[in-house]
Amino acid sequence: MSDKSGSRAQAHLMLRLKIGVTALITVMVVGTAGYSWVEGWPWLLSLYMTVITISSVGFKEVADLSDVGRIFTIALIFGGIGSVALVGSSAVEWMIEQHASYGGVRRKMNKLAGALKGHIIVCGYGRMGRYVVNELKPQKAEYVVIERNPEICESIVEKGGVAIQGDASDEAALESAGIHRASALVAALNTDADNLYLTLTAHGMRPDLKIIVRAEEQASHSKFMRAGATKVVSPYAIGADHIVQLLLRPRVVDFIELVTQQGALELNIDQTELTEDSPLCGKTLAESRARQSLGRMVLAIKKKDGATVFDPAPDTMLDPGDVLVTVGRGR
Repeated sequence: MSDKSGSRAQAHLMLRLKIGVTALITVMVVGTAGYSWVEGWPWLLSLYMTVITISSVGFKEVADLSDVGRIFTIALIFGGIGSVALVGSSAVEWMIEQHASYGGVRRKMNKLAGALKGHIIVCGYGRMGRYVVNELKPQKAEYVVIERNPEICESIVEKGGVAIQGDASDEAALESAGIHRASALVAALNTDADNLYLTLTAHGMRPDLKIIVRAEEQASHSKFMRAGATKVVSPYAIGADHIVQLLLRPRVVDFIELVTQQGALELNIDQTELTEDSPLCGKTLAESRARQSLGRMVLAIKKKDGATVFDPAPDTMLDPGDVLVTVGRGR
């Protein structure tokens, strides 16, 4: 069944359910008013008689009925049973349709995630996870979101994203998201404890996976690193540092924002990793003419041993595995 036909079926079942509930309420109101008028019973007694009549529970009549009351009861039974049957059948069909529809979406998401390679797994779609996804989209980066809330997963899918509904710290959910084919994982769950457990699980499944963790507390940094995190980001620490820089070095911050913000001067900072067959390897920075070859200015070089050379000198040697941090127009 296609998504459109499934939606139409659900809408039809929902309409039937609403009609059935409306009919059932109408029968109860009419029955209560009828017994009160025909037999002169109190409202509560009339309502009780109406309920046990249309539900067919078989209780004894609350009081002796007149001939008119018996005729009214017969009509009420037929109307009530029909309404109850309509509500019951519609509710069951709607639940079955919902389950089938949800199962179909889940299978589709698992299939899409299974076809990805080199993607990014974003665990948690709170404020941080949402910001990460919004930044990944313009970069055309492939991603999979793991989120517990099924409604949030549905909204992600409606916007064209790929989402797996489940617990991100569960190995089955990580398998469904393609952890063994992913390039990185972002741990953006609600608490440091959840993120720590997720980091331990993900690192155990993929020791070489790049894991970026959001930390609420600065004191948790060392725990995350020992658990297998590649980098730990503290939004509050970064925000506080940015505020201080705005206070003390506003012109520097303005320039950095001008360069890094999307669309500003069409400038961006990027990285280029040198492979074994790169024509730049085995040469100095001046000999390689990297500025002309890449069309970008080299700001720094991260060496294979982890050392970073800022504002590299012209005689800096370029080796396989080095990462050039560059700035230039466009990508």
